[in-house]
Amino acid sequence: MAEDLGPGEWDDFVAQSGGGWFWHTSRWRDYTLAYRPDLASRSLAFALRDAGRMVAAVPLFLERSQDGENAPVATGGGDPCWSPAIVSGLSDRARERVLVEALERAEDLVVGGGATSIEWRVSPLAASLGDYALAFTAVTIRLGYSDRSSCSRVIDLSAPITRLHTDMTKGHRADVKRGLSLMDIEVLDGNTMTAQDFAAYRTMHARAAGRVTRPTATFDLMQRWVHEGKAVLIGARSAGIDVGFAYILVDRGCAYYASAANSPDAGSLPIGHALQGRAIEYLKSIGCGLYELGQQHYEATVGRPPTAKEVAISRFKRGFGGVTLPIITRHRTLAGQAGHRTLTAGLSGGAG
Repeated sequence: MAEDLGPGEWDDFVAQSGGGWFWHTSRWRDYTLAYRPDLASRSLAFALRDAGRMVAAVPLFLERSQDGENAPVATGGGDPCWSPAIVSGLSDRARERVLVEALERAEDLVVGGGATSIEWRVSPLAASLGDYALAFTAVTIRLGYSDRSSCSRVIDLSAPITRLHTDMTKGHRADVKRGLSLMDIEVLDGNTMTAQDFAAYRTMHARAAGRVTRPTATFDLMQRWVHEGKAVLIGARSAGIDVGFAYILVDRGCAYYASAANSPDAGSLPIGHALQGRAIEYLKSIGCGLYELGQQHYEATVGRPPTAKEVAISRFKRGFGGVTLPIITRHRTLAGQAGHRTLTAGLSGGAG
């Protein structure tokens, strides 16, 4: 049975699920709906139950196409939807059954909304929680999805801090050390961040970009997440003046580098290096196991050639160490409405 849920039950499920991370929560759903008004995003998120037990939470959106076509597309904020989060502790067979049901039900919904294709991606952070990635890969191959994967950079924070430092490139280590000596770097969490602190970040974000890039509602949500313990803001000051910020999401023992904004007047100060050096130390100190720095771009791919800026940002992120992991992405063209499916086989005995 498919149904929608209130944010409380939904988020409680995601927090214990396989394959679920912050991207699957109602918080991120609200952000996606507010992020790009030009996409006219509409949530089709649904939950699956079996014998009264919730077994999957599926974040799903229908949006206006970005390529000028009239047909809507199944994307979230212009990117592939995050793959379904499913209940933990299932047998391999039961896990596969739930994923098949979730994906096929999602296909029915988006085709009913007029979309002709669907695309999913698996968060490297969510993939680290159990055997989810292997199951998702197998199921999407079985259902006829094509591979459009990319990759991201992830640091394993369980290593000793000395190892984390030596894993950086020589140039990055030097710039981190220099930056920390030249600037005051402060971690602002729910107990210490003030409204003035966040306003300074918003102002810096607009200055760095040369314009306001996102609706006010998205910044309001980000500010709330810090106070809810789902994010931290790290600020850099030089001679008492704000020169840069990094905004980092924190959930389920993992972290994601979500946003950065540096002063265009800061000259040659190694702001980004100092912020990331402090972030790595802080995230390790609070028990985060993984820190994802974000998507990596190398040479041109079949899907889209990267810009010079994207290549440079990727190189900057790799300088902090870590490993490159896949962002498993699967695409399928949908021919027509297949009809509603249900979980006809029970999952009893599937939990181990």
